[in-house]
Amino acid sequence: MTGFMTWTSHADSLHLAPWIRTYQRRGMTILALAPRSMVVAGNVA
Repeated sequence: MTGFMTWTSHADSLHLAPWIRTYQRRGMTILALAPRSMVVAGNVA
């Protein structure tokens, strides 16, 4: 995930992922990766 957060387009320096690009155009800045937000705990039935 750390590498993914640095992927940008050479043409406009915005992120390659369309949903992140949309937020960047509105002024968002990526501050840091939040690894705990990607963890889902549970039981497999």
